[in-house]
Amino acid sequence: MDALWVRGLGVEATAAVTTSIFVMWAIYALNDIFAIGVTAYTSQLLGAGERRRAGVAAYKGLRASALLGLIGTVLGVFFARQVYGLMGSDPHLLATGSAYLAIVLGGVPLAMMALTCESIMRASGDTRTPLIIDLCAVGFNAALDPLLIYGWGPIHGMGVAGAAWATVAAWAMWIGGYLVVAARGHRALPLARRADGPPVRIAGMVRVGTSRSRARPRALAPPRSPPSASPTASRRSSSPPRSPSAPRARRWWARISARTGPTARSRSSKPD
Repeated sequence: MDALWVRGLGVEATAAVTTSIFVMWAIYALNDIFAIGVTAYTSQLLGAGERRRAGVAAYKGLRASALLGLIGTVLGVFFARQVYGLMGSDPHLLATGSAYLAIVLGGVPLAMMALTCESIMRASGDTRTPLIIDLCAVGFNAALDPLLIYGWGPIHGMGVAGAAWATVAAWAMWIGGYLVVAARGHRALPLARRADGPPVRIAGMVRVGTSRSRARPRALAPPRSPPSASPTASRRSSSPPRSPSAPRARRWWARISARTGPTARSRSSKPD
């Protein structure tokens, strides 16, 4: 959205915004470590009827996303120029691009929390509510961009920096919408700080988010089946079920063998 509105400022402004997108994609990819794990925990706990524990998983996942986003905030506030320079940008773009990157990285915890909330709701079976919240945030960003970039009336245009502030404001509205939905007790977005039962640990979410296997979380693993009473019983349980037409086939084969077997041939060879 920002790249669309800053085209009127020239090629350098457009390049400054589009180059920063690659850094944001890398930050969003790191958030998937927690988002994948928390969606697995939350959806399965909700399906098992343990809403309080699902709320604890969602709460810890949001907190982890916010803490991870603070790493981006530190990079944006103190090292935005160095990070932008790592992408080999033109020296003329360094000042403009680093200013834009510093602002958006400063507010990236809001976006990461909103993305986690969206993943939780979609994994819990509600796709309509996240769509409505996302459309409202995108529409707010689209309406605020031209005001802060070019200015209007008493609002002075800030150029590329205005586009960054419009994005951060839209992120704040984005996560605000999800928090309002959670405060109203939406079934697909539970939030709780404590719950009875086995603890839900953030380390388990990270293990699920970083593992390539399809293993279930330990707290949700199905109970082991009891051992069989005897080897005979285990063989009977493991043997395939018999077909209802098996006895009929055996009787048919017995009649054929009686007619064509050695006994039948010896009888037919005796003289009258």
